[in-house]
Amino acid sequence: MFLGRGPWVDRWRRRLAEELIREDVPAQRQLAWRPTLDDVVAAVSQAFEVDPADVLASRRHGNQARLAAIYLARLASDEAVGMIAHRFGGVSAAAISKTVARVEHRRGEDPTWDRRLASLLDRLRATGDTVHKLNVKT
Repeated sequence: MFLGRGPWVDRWRRRLAEELIREDVPAQRQLAWRPTLDDVVAAVSQAFEVDPADVLASRRHGNQARLAAIYLARLASDEAVGMIAHRFGGVSAAAISKTVARVEHRRGEDPTWDRRLASLLDRLRATGDTVHKLNVKT
């Protein structure tokens, strides 16, 4: 576990990602790189062909890119719900949790939406896996 502010933790995670990761040390794999909120917003804005500011914009009903970004930020990044809530316009942590639940429900009902989010999640994880595989020591 890292104790510190975001930029410091991010520096150390990136530093760990540059080192050889031993498969027999599970904690080292857990501490390795994960996408940041910026990574998630960039991937979603590209996939939905919208400006990153539109992804972060609050109080816009039907903002599919925003819903996807909140969901993916919660699943793929290791940011706390409070930080995600702050970044997405200062909404409450409960609003983030409700959004994640709504997106999960929609994924079960809408195969197209499910495939789109699965693809984005795979893309985000692949970035981390690429960093991980380049640094694995067996």
